[in-house]
Amino acid sequence: MDKKLLGRYIKIYRTKKGLTQAQLAELVNVATGMIGRYERGEKAPSRDMIFELALVLEFSLDALVFKSEIIDKNIFSNDFVEKLNKLTVIEQKAALNAAEAVIDTFLES
Repeated sequence: MDKKLLGRYIKIYRTKKGLTQAQLAELVNVATGMIGRYERGEKAPSRDMIFELALVLEFSLDALVFKSEIIDKNIFSNDFVEKLNKLTVIEQKAALNAAEAVIDTFLES
């Protein structure tokens, strides 16, 4: 897993939730300095800590696993994303392929 990408996720989602590094550290039971090291990509959190951070900060691990880019835009509503996340990976791919086909028809007209 890319430490720098994970660090960016942690910082972006921590600030979106209005948390300081100290507050996040307290929530996940680590030293405040460790959050800073995670955010700078200097240290990778353990697998269990990654899951804890994702849970507390409410971000998906999918983008980290597939090394996607962070896009700080609200393109999709939270409801849509929650529904999509309830699908299996195969169902998600099918839904995204269908959405892409619809978008292509708009772009062609």
